[in-house]
Amino acid sequence: MTTSSATAINPHDLDEIEAPKRRVFPKYKAPAALSVPIGLKAKEAAELNRKAKEEQKRWKEIEKETEAVIRESLGGANIGTFMGVTVVKLAYRAPVKVNPEMLKLAFPEAYDTCAYVSEYNFLQVL
Repeated sequence: MTTSSATAINPHDLDEIEAPKRRVFPKYKAPAALSVPIGLKAKEAAELNRKAKEEQKRWKEIEKETEAVIRESLGGANIGTFMGVTVVKLAYRAPVKVNPEMLKLAFPEAYDTCAYVSEYNFLQVL
């Protein structure tokens, strides 16, 4: 294990740090609304899309319920077998995440260097 000479930042101390002058990221501005008539095929696709999303929600709930049953069955083990055949196993991950607000306050130059705006759009079926 390596040790770092960097000073640890206590999140409670961040309230006392005065935010320096920062570069300002452009505020995202959505394009102006442009309405066009769509055909029957697109209308039917929108209906099917909405139903698919409802089904996804239902299946997500089923997934949570069945996972709870499996985890309870595993107890403290990480592999579950049925009649000698492995059926389930726990996969382990340890992702590293960064708190952007803490980074922005504690190390504004690093935040400014690394931050970027990522524009995207997604379909909303009404």
